[in-house]
Amino acid sequence: MSQGSQGSSSSAAEKRKIALEKAKQDLRRLDWRELTFIGVEVNGIEEIYKEDFEFPILEDALTEPSESEVTPPLSTTHPLYVFMGAQPIYERGETLNVPYIVVIDCPSPPPSKIAHASIQGATEEIINMKGSKFDWVPYFPKRYNDSLEKAPAQIYHLNWTSRSNSMTKGKVAEDKLHFLEYLMPYIRIPSHVDKIVEEFNEKSKKK
Repeated sequence: MSQGSQGSSSSAAEKRKIALEKAKQDLRRLDWRELTFIGVEVNGIEEIYKEDFEFPILEDALTEPSESEVTPPLSTTHPLYVFMGAQPIYERGETLNVPYIVVIDCPSPPPSKIAHASIQGATEEIINMKGSKFDWVPYFPKRYNDSLEKAPAQIYHLNWTSRSNSMTKGKVAEDKLHFLEYLMPYIRIPSHVDKIVEEFNEKSKKK
């Protein structure tokens, strides 16, 4: 009787483990329409949503990292951080905003800061995210049920609490929209910073 109970318990634990692994994989299936645009001209957002853009290489890299074309493969041992922007492409006499997604694969989370940079105004400012209502939040796909929230977040995405649809419906002041168009995540990569500091110190010694 005891052995039978242990076998049943072991089987249930194995099933939970398999279900959890599947949930983790499902949580890495991004739907770009659920991400917040950043650093994009607001007036062009509605047109972007009308197109059926796909990210097959990114999808493979996220869900099947060991078999994807991305080298080195994306980590599965720590959360990934993503944000989305758009790049204007001029083709056949028309300008089309094409979305892109940036994945940050680093054991350390990005800073909770955001950069406001305007080339025209020659200004640059680093501000706290919450001051602009942005934050890195866990990504849970809307197409799945709430049970997936029991699994640990695999991806964090840069989210604006007012969301993109508020931008396009006249719910945000014009000056605020203009400010948002020049925002970009402030990313501090430790290895790059250490290299820059080391080079600066070496130059200082030579002087």
